[in-house]
Amino acid sequence: MLKKNLSYLILIGFLVTSSRADAQKVWIGYGVDYRMGENITACLQFENRYLVDGELSNYKNFAEIALKYKLSPYFRLGGSYRFTLPKSLQDDINDEEDQNERQRYCIDLRGKLPLDRFSLKNRSRYQISLKNDEGIKRFYRNETCLDIHIDKRTEFYLSNEFFYRIDKHKITRDIIGFGFDRQLTNRLFIKPYVRVVLSHPYRSLQSSYIMGAGLYYRI
Repeated sequence: MLKKNLSYLILIGFLVTSSRADAQKVWIGYGVDYRMGENITACLQFENRYLVDGELSNYKNFAEIALKYKLSPYFRLGGSYRFTLPKSLQDDINDEEDQNERQRYCIDLRGKLPLDRFSLKNRSRYQISLKNDEGIKRFYRNETCLDIHIDKRTEFYLSNEFFYRIDKHKITRDIIGFGFDRQLTNRLFIKPYVRVVLSHPYRSLQSSYIMGAGLYYRI
């Protein structure tokens, strides 16, 4: 089991470091999921983000709390609040999402359609970001994901998400990703991934690569 998990991480690391991108980032997350009832789950997550430029430079750290409610076997409703700890470096990041954000509120509607060894998922999100210098920004985000069930403990997925800036009536970026959800024990999960961020407008399309991993414990 350990060899399989390490091989997943090594493969993702090789793909990212061998790529040619304008900027590369590393995101490390960890958190706890607590099942409060049959249909309600509370989540607490922390994440550290780094910019790769010869060495790792920490540019963003945040804490996030969320509640998820199971409406049916196919739909879930959720809400979350994120607080970003101040970091001077993040003000220099040329990224509409990462730059200067201090607080974030989100409402999610998630759908899942099982298809034998596959699952088709969709997440629609309304997001409000509070920033120091620009006030409030509102986004509509939509992510579509295809899960492939490798075995009882492992899922591979492909995803695509677009960000629509509501006040400016335009798509600001797309994120294409893939990764694994791996169950290490009955309660411990690891989620390594790679994401390619395509920033708009299309005439001056820019890309950046993200390598990340999350470690989560379920109570």
